[in-house]
Amino acid sequence: MPEIVDTRFEPGQLALYPYLYDPMTLPAGRLYGAYPLLHPDNNKYYTVGVTHLDHSGWGFDNTKRATSHKITGANVMKNNGANVSGAANMTRTQVRNAANQSACTFFFGNQNQEGEYYVAAGSNQAFWYNERIQEIQLADFGANAINYGSYGDTSMYNADTLVASNALSSSFVNRYANATAAKASIPFFNNTYTAMDGSTKTLADVHTAANIRLYPQQPYNNNALVHRAMHVEDCYVIAGWTKYIVWFVWPPYESVGESIAHSGWPYVFRTTNPAGKVEAFGHLHIPTSQAVAMGFWAMQGAPGADKKGLVPFSQGGRGTADINKQHAFGIWYGGKPLERWTPDPGSPSSFPWTSEGQLGYSQEPNKGHDGYHSGVTRWKKSYDALGGYGTKAYAQVSYDGGATWKDPGSSPYILYMLSQKAGIAETEVLSGKIKVCFYDPFLPPKKAQPGIRIKHMATGQVFAFTKPVVGNETKAEVFNL
Repeated sequence: MPEIVDTRFEPGQLALYPYLYDPMTLPAGRLYGAYPLLHPDNNKYYTVGVTHLDHSGWGFDNTKRATSHKITGANVMKNNGANVSGAANMTRTQVRNAANQSACTFFFGNQNQEGEYYVAAGSNQAFWYNERIQEIQLADFGANAINYGSYGDTSMYNADTLVASNALSSSFVNRYANATAAKASIPFFNNTYTAMDGSTKTLADVHTAANIRLYPQQPYNNNALVHRAMHVEDCYVIAGWTKYIVWFVWPPYESVGESIAHSGWPYVFRTTNPAGKVEAFGHLHIPTSQAVAMGFWAMQGAPGADKKGLVPFSQGGRGTADINKQHAFGIWYGGKPLERWTPDPGSPSSFPWTSEGQLGYSQEPNKGHDGYHSGVTRWKKSYDALGGYGTKAYAQVSYDGGATWKDPGSSPYILYMLSQKAGIAETEVLSGKIKVCFYDPFLPPKKAQPGIRIKHMATGQVFAFTKPVVGNETKAEVFNL
């Protein structure tokens, strides 16, 4: 069968996916909560696979809550009595009032662990808040509504320290022993609270989804992001979790600091009216191939992870394609301005900055969001080619045409492959067809790998992609068995 490719993918400064992509509807069991970044028509996003558009895109119109995604912040805690040093002082009544004021949507998360008025992970306040959100969602949207909690919630499990050098350490391997081991040291499953009805519950009981935060930290040692997420999914599957697992992703490097991203002006724009050069501070961003992989594997998921979601976070909001509409955001480190203007001869010495609240040209590239969308699109094409959901399993990989194989033996597959700095391969079987998926972030960029073979572990059948894997691309192809 033809290989699955994304012929519309053209990553760049602007988020182009609403314009370029053909109509697509995700099947039941998959959620995709996106932000409106460029296209002026919100409804266009829903036609290309987005299941829930960010509530801000609708001007926080509460009549749109059922088809919206939203991430609320800790200001609702501030408004209901939280101390500046955190919300530990808040009573159950105050926390429930804060949840009432959150205007939660069908697809919902929060940033309550951030800021001065934060809610501590695993605290009573965290339980009370999510308990009330669950009640509201059930009343307003029914049992299928999704609350994945605070993104990167440290009471959940994100495996932030997992890298190739420690992948086979007992702290990770032991989680694969059984459900009890998979839940070990995860407060989300283990801490208990008294519910409103007097029963004993956990945080897992008052969430309809768990989330995995995939924020790249530094522009190095960053290859393991997808391996980490798949490891976390493995643990949730072993723990018996059958609800949604949502990948919460962001393309910039988070911990870049003054010495990396803010030591210069990494983004340069040639304007025409007036003519000159705008230079802007901004985060450095992950390779687009990694964003594609995140989009694909967030939908594909680990074996046994059957309900999946993706939320690509954006702090920029909707923009314009007019490069002359540039924002000036103020002062950054040490009084150094975020933007600077160099006029061409004859242009004014001061740039006519676009005022706050008006649409501006994105000063950080949105290619990561196009990458996420491309990954989702590739997954949907693979789903269609297979004919639906099948039986998933990890698969062995050969890089030399089948002469030798990456064989995990008794080791957990993902941990073994990461320890070998090898890729992730997965098969999915349905009605005489098999989908073969592959991604390796450790391969040299842009170099073809004609020797890659994938072995279906159950049968020993070996598959070669119609065209070789090139660099760090995400591959998926369906074959007849």
